[in-house]
Amino acid sequence: MVLAGGEKKESLFTNDVERFLLSFTMNPLVAAKPNNWVNYIDSLKAVDILFPKKPAIDRLKYNETDKGFESTTYTAIDMSNSTYYLLAVNDTKKGYVITSDSLFFASKLDYYKQNNATVSDIRKFRYEDNPAMSFSAQVKKEGLDFAAKALAICRGNRSYFIIAVTTKGKEDYPDITGFFRSFKLIPFKEAVW
Repeated sequence: MVLAGGEKKESLFTNDVERFLLSFTMNPLVAAKPNNWVNYIDSLKAVDILFPKKPAIDRLKYNETDKGFESTTYTAIDMSNSTYYLLAVNDTKKGYVITSDSLFFASKLDYYKQNNATVSDIRKFRYEDNPAMSFSAQVKKEGLDFAAKALAICRGNRSYFIIAVTTKGKEDYPDITGFFRSFKLIPFKEAVW
C-alpha cells in the first residue's frame, strides 16, 4: 500500500505526489516462504497428516494413559509461530471396548475444564461416517494466554485426538487451519492370507 498525505487537500494533487505514487514497484526478488511441512502417514494407525517438521513419536507408558488404552502421540513444535501440534492415537487393549463415543468426548472436555480452561465452540458431527467432536479452549497460565483448537474422532476401537496450541489470537492462523485440513483417515491395513 502506498499512501500520501498533507495538511491541505490541494497538496495531494501535486506533481511530486503523483511521481511518488507512480514510483511504487513490487520487489520481484522476494521469494515466498517455502512450505517445508512433512506429510506423515502411518498405515498401521490408518492416518495421514501434515506436521511443520518430522513429528516426535512416543508410545505412552502404562501410568501415562487410561487403563484400557495403548496410546501413541505424534508431536511437533513450530518455533517460528510458537505453536504446538499433537496427534494422539488411542487403541483399546484386548478385552476393552469404547462403550460410548460420548464418554470419550466428555473426557476430553473434562480435562480442559479441570485445568481451568474456557471451552467453547463445541460441535458434534460425523467425520467420514465416524462420530466426531471439535472445540476450542482458552486458558491463562503463568501470565500467558493460550488458545487450543481440537478435533476428536472415534473409529471403532481406535480414537484420534488432534490439537494445536498457540498463543491467544493466533488460533485461526493458516498453518493451524492447514494442519486440521490435512488430517485424513486412510483404510485400515488388511491382513494378507
